[in-house]
Amino acid sequence: MTKIDLLISKSYGLECLKYIINYDKKVLNRVYTLDDRNDKRTKFQEIIDLCKENQIEFSTVSTNKEFEMKFKQRSDTPDYVIVVGWYWIISEGTLNFVKREIIGFHYSLLPKYRGGSPLVWAIINNEQETGVTMFCFREKIDNGPIIEQTKISIEETDDINTLVEKSNNIMLTQLENNLPKIIDGKMEMDLQNEMEATYCSNRIEEFGKINWNKPARSIYNFVRAQTFPYPGAFAFLEDGTKIRVLKAKMVSDVWYSVPGQVVRINKEQGSILVGVGNNEVIEILLIYINGSETYPVNVFKSIKSRIL
Repeated sequence: MTKIDLLISKSYGLECLKYIINYDKKVLNRVYTLDDRNDKRTKFQEIIDLCKENQIEFSTVSTNKEFEMKFKQRSDTPDYVIVVGWYWIISEGTLNFVKREIIGFHYSLLPKYRGGSPLVWAIINNEQETGVTMFCFREKIDNGPIIEQTKISIEETDDINTLVEKSNNIMLTQLENNLPKIIDGKMEMDLQNEMEATYCSNRIEEFGKINWNKPARSIYNFVRAQTFPYPGAFAFLEDGTKIRVLKAKMVSDVWYSVPGQVVRINKEQGSILVGVGNNEVIEILLIYINGSETYPVNVFKSIKSRIL
C-alpha cells in the first residue's frame, strides 16, 4: 500500500489532514507539524488531537534541523510526502530520502512568482489574476513539474485574507482531484517553462512602510496586500506613534496637497481622506493604533494633520 507523510500547519494543513483521513486514513504513514503556538493562526493542538483520535503517528518540530533529524532517523521511508503550510526549505537529503515524490502547493501560477509571499506580491503588483499550482519539489526553488494549476481572479475588493481563502479552497480541490492518482501511482506531470520564471523575495515587517508619494492605486494595493493577520502597511503620526492602515478605498477626486496630508475628515463614515502622489487622494477606513483597531476620526481631529 502507498504510504504518505504529511508536513502541515495552520488551518489549511488541518483541512488537508481531515480530507485524507476521510478518504483513506490507512495511507497516512506519519504527520509532522510545526510547534507554532505563538502564532495566532496556529492549529497545532487541533492537528495533534486529530492524529491521536485516529491513531496516526505524529511528530512535532520547532526547527528545520529538528525535522530533518527526525525524518531521516526513521526506518519506514514514505512513498510520498504532501506539504501544506510548511515554512522551511526541503533539503536535497530529504528529497532523496522519499521513494517517489514530495508534493506541495504554491499560491501562484508557476513558473511565475516563485519564492516567498507570492499572493502579497501579486496584489502589490496590481495583478488581475493569480492561482494555485500543485507541483513536485525539486532542488531549486518552486521549479518542479506541475501536477495541476488553477487560475484565480483578483477582484477589486479582494485583500490578502479573501485571496488566501480562495487559494485554500482551490488547494483542497486539487488535493481531492489528485489523491487517488497519487495513491495508484498514476499521477501526471508537466515541466515548467524556465523562460517564463519570475521570483519574489520574502517580505518582513519593515517593508510595510507606506510611501504617500505614490499614486492612490499603488497605496490601495499596498494596504490590502498586507492587512491583518499580516503585519500591515504602516505609517507614523507626527509625534512618532506608529499606525497600521488596515482598510482603504479608492477615491476618484483630484486634490492638490502635500503627500500624507489629511485633507478631509468624514465624521459620519469615520474615515479620512489623505493626499497622495499624482494629485490624488485615498480614503482610510480603518487603522490599528496602540494595540487596537479604530476609525481614523478617533485619532485625526484636524486637516492640519499629516501622516509620515
